[in-house]
Amino acid sequence: MMITDRNKHKKKSAAYFFIYLLILAVYAVAYFVIPFEKPASTWIAAGFTVLSILVSFFVSFGMMKKATTARRAFYSYPVIRFGVTYMVVQIIASVVFCVVGAFVEVPVWITLMVCVIWLAASLGGLIAAHATKKAIADIETDTEVKIRNTTEFRIDIVSVQEACKSDELRKPLEKLAEEFKYSDPVSSPDTLEIEKKIADAIVSLNKSVEANKVEDAKEKIRVLGNMLSERNRICKAFKKSTY
Repeated sequence: MMITDRNKHKKKSAAYFFIYLLILAVYAVAYFVIPFEKPASTWIAAGFTVLSILVSFFVSFGMMKKATTARRAFYSYPVIRFGVTYMVVQIIASVVFCVVGAFVEVPVWITLMVCVIWLAASLGGLIAAHATKKAIADIETDTEVKIRNTTEFRIDIVSVQEACKSDELRKPLEKLAEEFKYSDPVSSPDTLEIEKKIADAIVSLNKSVEANKVEDAKEKIRVLGNMLSERNRICKAFKKSTY
């Protein structure tokens, strides 16, 4: 799986590299081959255009490199869009300066100020978009950490159900699984102690179920249900204390 992902990333990186290389090559050929007057203002515009292509490439490449999942790719899209928008608008501005400069002398300071202002505005947008993406990613990571324990509990209970050989235990286990399914998913420092006990109790229950010790398993199911109820009360109290 890791090798496949690495190969996909290499192909994606190569595709981005050749796309931007093609854009740069087409622009350079057009600039030097098309016969028109090239005063200083057009050279400034061309320089900023090359810079915009490089900035857009490194932004897109950097974001896609980190987009290891579909969700991360979705959050990277606004940042990539800012980079591409900067490049496209700068290319259009360069063409305008070249066309106008062929008929009218455009002061160097005007071209320079337009390009610098657009660069500053684009960098500001990129920084803001990246900060927003990072904030969302941090929140999701924090949420994933907080719900990890309950997710593992639910998976473990399903494993216990699958190991069950007794018809007498199936109903109680289904009820317990439902209680885990609809319990508060978010852990906190206050719930860690009871969650450790729940994890140990699930392991103990699994052993009893596998050994088909029906009465022993029933008692452990009852104890687990009480533990889960206690955890939910702690979660509720913790949430109230935060408001």
